[in-house]
Amino acid sequence: MTEQPKIHNVGIIMNGVTGRMGTNQHLVQSICAIRKEGGIKTADGEIIMPDPILVGRNSLKLRELCHTHGITRASTDLDACLDDPQSIIYFDAQTTGRRAEAVKKAIAKGKHVYCEKPTAVSSEQAYDLYKAAKAAGVKNGVVQDKLWLPGLVKLKTLIESGFFGDILSVRGEFGYWVFDGKGQVAPQRPSWNYRKEDDGGIISDMLCHWQYIIQNLFGEIQSVTCLGATHVKERVDEQGNTYRCTADDSAYATFQLHNGVIVHFNSSWAVRVRRDDLLTIQVDGTKGSAVAAPDVEPRCRLRHQVRRRLDTRPGLPGLRQCLQGAVGDVSAACGQGRAVEAYITGGREGRAACGTGYAELGEEGVGGRPSAGGMIGRISWIPDNPLLNLSVPSREVTQGNQKSKCNPAIENCSIVSVVIPL
Repeated sequence: MTEQPKIHNVGIIMNGVTGRMGTNQHLVQSICAIRKEGGIKTADGEIIMPDPILVGRNSLKLRELCHTHGITRASTDLDACLDDPQSIIYFDAQTTGRRAEAVKKAIAKGKHVYCEKPTAVSSEQAYDLYKAAKAAGVKNGVVQDKLWLPGLVKLKTLIESGFFGDILSVRGEFGYWVFDGKGQVAPQRPSWNYRKEDDGGIISDMLCHWQYIIQNLFGEIQSVTCLGATHVKERVDEQGNTYRCTADDSAYATFQLHNGVIVHFNSSWAVRVRRDDLLTIQVDGTKGSAVAAPDVEPRCRLRHQVRRRLDTRPGLPGLRQCLQGAVGDVSAACGQGRAVEAYITGGREGRAACGTGYAELGEEGVGGRPSAGGMIGRISWIPDNPLLNLSVPSREVTQGNQKSKCNPAIENCSIVSVVIPL
């Protein structure tokens, strides 16, 4: 008979998970997901199984959550839960203004604590919590979930590989449109987010994310300047009542780091975006650049400085050889991409080379103004594309709004950089 592994049931007090973030991110996608997978297996074959008790002010919501997700314990009495020796961890996802008092109670009862950000409504209050946890000897942590998003993990890998050279600047764009409730679409965020008197505002909500991202990836922060704005003046709350917005819904922050890097983040709940993700981060360095959309998969668009003279033989095989060589220069940092774009300059009679079935020339060139050696152009290369093995006398190329023909001969051209989307 097979011996069953020993199971350690770990009691976790989960306070405030009836809210949007607490329910989705922390209860459903974390604790419930671990339980469905059979717990966390240790190296010696034993199993750690989270055993949550849901705590909140609304008993009806708690019962519904328990029924939906197979949780057996719930309570509206936080003090009684903190007195239970079987529950050794306290997690807090309440609204910001309620957090510090509850976390301090949990520390006093000897509970290990993990909580949402921000930990408090002021730096002084947050630091007091840290000192209390250290003095009590309990393990403590704050949500820093974005550090493990695939795109940011890829950025960290690139930084450590030296891909960027010396990092010069970082630009972050975050946001989406939150409906005001006046139309047919309900707001996606709770109304307290837009009332300063209820500790709302995007500055307190999002800049703590940017702080730990910056310090873990790019360097220690020396100074910060931030302009907050309330762009949408009125919204409709959960009861259908119109209220005046008193908290900032947008923030424009610039961070100066001790190592000289400048980081700028735009954050907004009043912006309609069209980009790969709700959060994008661009990093520019002396040797390369990358734009990461971290949320779903490691989508990084990389551009690396490459100075490589093209083969002067006419025809596409020489172009293929040069592109393969150029990609090899950055493959150690980012791997082989499925498609590669190369920015090229020079060319016979001042024209950029083309011939791979895709090329662009603008009035000022793609990526900059015409260089002394001729136009700057962009060509796309897909590995194993049969077009690269053909010698074609001419190809169509877009110049401004006009399509024209250009000779695929690649005399006197140079690749100045390559772009590899992952």
